[in-house]
Amino acid sequence: MKEFKVVLFTRELHNVLGGMERQMLLLSKNLHLKGVSVTIVSLDLVPPTPFYDEEIGYINFISIASNTSKVTATNVERIARQFRLYLFLQREKPDLGIAFMTGSYFYSRLPTLLRRIPLVLAERNSPAIYKLTSARKKRYLYFLAMFFADLITVQFPRYRELYPRILRRKIISIPNYISKVEIENQPSHLGTRFIAAGRFSFQKQFLMLIKAFAVFAKQNKESVLTIVGSGEEFDAMNKLIIDLNLSGRVVIKPPTNNLKELFYEQDVLCVPSIWEGFPNILAEALAAGIPALGFMDCDGVTDLIQDGVNGWKGGHHNDPDSLVDLFRRADFDIASGVKFKPACQRSMSDYEDKKITALWLKTISLGEF
Repeated sequence: MKEFKVVLFTRELHNVLGGMERQMLLLSKNLHLKGVSVTIVSLDLVPPTPFYDEEIGYINFISIASNTSKVTATNVERIARQFRLYLFLQREKPDLGIAFMTGSYFYSRLPTLLRRIPLVLAERNSPAIYKLTSARKKRYLYFLAMFFADLITVQFPRYRELYPRILRRKIISIPNYISKVEIENQPSHLGTRFIAAGRFSFQKQFLMLIKAFAVFAKQNKESVLTIVGSGEEFDAMNKLIIDLNLSGRVVIKPPTNNLKELFYEQDVLCVPSIWEGFPNILAEALAAGIPALGFMDCDGVTDLIQDGVNGWKGGHHNDPDSLVDLFRRADFDIASGVKFKPACQRSMSDYEDKKITALWLKTISLGEF
């Protein structure tokens, strides 16, 4: 029987801290365990060393770049890397390509089309990016390009209806994998322990989180907020902590891929984002039994949090007062001894490895593309 070959396309993988990169490695691992040959094509200049310590010895890594993906490519460079990709596809003859996000879809669609290789566009973000970011200016060009995908995957069934009608027949839902970690014997402590994690960018709104916590903390002297991650707002966040006299109450820690270490001694996860695609950190916290808070108009957050069941959601992403209210509601329930762990873990039962891998294998074997 002929070995089924899949090529995954991404922009950058070398030491990248990101949910999409981790999902790509998990998909590669699980497809490999099912007998599928996996190659990852990227724009890294060197064979990538992923931030996440998934087993990668079975993955074939290919780079088609002549410059780092952080530098805007010239038209000549774009043509050259597509030609290199075309030659690779001609030689290896894969059965299917999966492009993670539009950046890799744009460089892989023409070569795969010329080689008559079906290409799946795996949209990892929420459709909200075409309204809330600079992508809105070119959204119709993005949608036109997506029309040439053989299949589009989105994170939640609800997202399908947020795309133009002409694309919906191509769209199916395949959510992310969730790594389940059991956090046992949480030690007792004074005050509610809040944690947030992610890239320090405008999307995540950690500056707003710190300001809202400052208001909440005036009446809650024992509570602590820990923020884990890195990014362009690091200096601004540190300055704000000092200006608001929150040193020791708000603590910034570097990124980690150790979920037990991340969630140990924590009571509530905070996700104050403007939008999310599928917020991995939120799903992982719920799978570990830790409730979460976030805005009800944030895609991804509103899809995973059930208010009063596995966390708290409300307000709007541009309303810091509603974030203060979420802090207070969460603190009241935690202090009252409400047990959220069973409901949190039940809410994540649909995202186990076996179920998500089965969705990908069904898509491949049925030829839905």
